This record gives sequence, C-alpha cells and structure tokens, in this order.
Amino acid sequence: MGLLGASVVPLLGQTVSSKEDVNPNAILHPNRLNQNVVNAEYAVRGKLYLAAQARQKSGKQVILTNVGNPQALGQKPITFPRQVLALVTYPDLMNLPNIGQIFPEDVIARAKSYLKAVGSTGAYQDSRGNAMVRTEVANFLMKRDGFVADPDLIFLTDGASVGITLCMRVAIRSRADGVMMPIPQYPLYSATVELLGGTRVDYL
Repeated sequence: MGLLGASVVPLLGQTVSSKEDVNPNAILHPNRLNQNVVNAEYAVRGKLYLAAQARQKSGKQVILTNVGNPQALGQKPITFPRQVLALVTYPDLMNLPNIGQIFPEDVIARAKSYLKAVGSTGAYQDSRGNAMVRTEVANFLMKRDGFVADPDLIFLTDGASVGITLCMRVAIRSRADGVMMPIPQYPLYSATVELLGGTRVDYL
C-alpha cells in the first residue's frame, strides 16, 4: 500500500483500495496528486499497521513493533531531561521554597542556563537550533571523537527522520540521482527517495 492508502484516503471521506475506487470528481483524486506521493510506499503505516489498529479497536491486545517505542512497553524514561524540561516549561516551579527537595541541584542549574539562553520555550530560535545547545553538541562531539566541531555548522532536528529527509531534499535533483540503501531498510528511506523523485539503489 502506498502513501495514498495511509494518508490521502481519509481526506477523500471514503474507503478505497485503488485509484479506480475513487470518485473521479474528487478534488484529491490520485490522478491529480503529485505522483511521487502516490507511488511512495511507507510500510510502517501500511496494511499490517492498519490491521493492528483494527485489532486494538476490537479490544484485542497488540504489541506494536513497527517503530522503536520502548516506553510504550513500560521502559522507564530517562529522568534528567524530563526534569529539566519541566522546569524550563514552567519556570515558576523554581520559586517554590522546597524546590531543592523536589529537583536535584544539577537539574535546577541546567534549567536556569537554558532559560537564560532561550528566554522562553515559546520563543522562536535560530533555524539551526539554539546556539547554546549547538555548542553543547559540538563539545560532546569533540570529547567523543577528538576533533573540533563548529557549532555554526551543526543543525538540530526534531528526530532522525527530519534530518535524513533534509539531507535527501538537498541532494536529490532527479531520477538520475540514486540513493544506496541496505536491505532490509527502514521504510523512511525508500519512501523519501520516491517522494523527492530520486532512484533507490538497494544492496544487501
């Protein structure tokens, strides 16, 4: 099933399994869409996922393994970043007289440094990511890998998928541009190559 089955069909307001089943007068008819979108396949949201959703709605237990999601299976989340995020999101918590008994000292210190750098979590930041955070990433890379990293050349993204898509968008110009991908591969790669009009080159 291509992305049509997972994303476009709900907008059509009807259940379809192929182009032929769609009302020919529908505004979002597959023939009127970007054909790269229609042809793209994203198995993470494909037939098995839809079947799993149906089982869940019927009250049956389902353990989803289509994406890495350990916390959904009961893994305890890492405490430090969540505590820092709580204070950055709600700074007034740090005015509580017993704040030192609720949050560790290093969490409070980190939250204060971030608030000083960003001003507010609701404020727009540099499109590459906040400068302080990019500097922290650069320092980490230098400590881990032993070479100097320039914070101005570091781009932060909200997850690996966004970063991969950004790189492919820059690199793929036409079908003449091939992207090598290991088989089996994460469906994001093949779907993104198709969406951007490139050519996938599989290897084992």
